[in-house]
Amino acid sequence: MNWYLAIRRMTERSASWRDLLPAHLAWLKDRHDTGTIIMSGPGTEPNLGIYIMRAPGIAEATRIAQADPLLQSPGSTVEVIEWQLHQIMGIGAFDPGVL
Repeated sequence: MNWYLAIRRMTERSASWRDLLPAHLAWLKDRHDTGTIIMSGPGTEPNLGIYIMRAPGIAEATRIAQADPLLQSPGSTVEVIEWQLHQIMGIGAFDPGVL
């Protein structure tokens, strides 16, 4: 399993985004319950959502992120970035020879 950072942006907050919020939160809870999304939350910008995910590959991570109901809102996009996680909570290699 690999790590991914998903960034969802809504270029415009249409009236429909609030209608999509219950489905988004249910989708998000399900992803957390299955262990696919490990951490999630909005950015300080109201149009930004960030997820840290685990998936077997970029195609699967992208498929999961694209299933977010908020992406049905006009102007919404998601970017999925593969992340080579080396350190977490102060644990991991901080040696340039290891990285």
